[in-house]
Amino acid sequence: MRLLKQLFANMLAFACASLVAGLSFALFATPGPSRILAPHLLTEAIDAALAFASIAALPTMLAVAVAGWLGYRGLIGHVLFGAAVSLTGAFVIHHLAHGIDLPLNTYALTAFAVAGIAAGMTFWLIAGRAPEAPRASQFERR
Repeated sequence: MRLLKQLFANMLAFACASLVAGLSFALFATPGPSRILAPHLLTEAIDAALAFASIAALPTMLAVAVAGWLGYRGLIGHVLFGAAVSLTGAFVIHHLAHGIDLPLNTYALTAFAVAGIAAGMTFWLIAGRAPEAPRASQFERR
C-alpha cells in the first residue's frame, strides 16, 4: 500500500510540476505588464506543460527511481534536476528547430531554467519531502 501511495504521489507531483513549469514559461513568453490577464495565457501554459512533460518524463522516472533507492529527499537536488532537464530540453528544441549554427537566446534559457526550478520545487513540495516524524503525543497511552 505504501508503494502505491508513493507512486500516486509521484504521478500527481509530475503532473503538477509540468503545469507549474508550463505556466512559468508562458508568463515569460507573454510580453507586457498585463501578462497575467492575457486571454491566451492558459492555453499557452497547457501547451508548454505538455511539451515539458514529454521532454521530462523519462529522465524524471529514472531520477525518482534512483532518489527512492538512495533515500534522497532534498530540495536542492530536486531544483537542480528540474533546471538541468529543462535546460537540456531547451538545447534539444533549439538544435532541432534552428540547427547548431544559431546562438541560443539568453532570455529563452532563463525562461527554461526558471520553469525547471519551479517544476523541481513543485515536485519536492508534493512528493519529495520526507514524511513528518511522529509526535510524542501519538505514542502516549490514554
